[in-house]
Amino acid sequence: MNLKQCDNFNYSADQYAVQYLYEKERQEFKDWISTEHLKEQLSRKERITYHYRSKPNPEHHKFFEVRASRRYQ
Repeated sequence: MNLKQCDNFNYSADQYAVQYLYEKERQEFKDWISTEHLKEQLSRKERITYHYRSKPNPEHHKFFEVRASRRYQ
């Protein structure tokens, strides 16, 4: 992932957090989902998971998880 892709990913994650997460939950989510944190964690583990609560969606779902896996080249 190049620098521009990292910037786009972090920007998109920030926009997602603003749109769908409560203000008090946003910073923790953004810290976890940042490319820097993901790269650091995935250098030590094959997979990582993060559970979070969002504003309810139209189906009233509010608990979600993010999974990231190491990619081998």
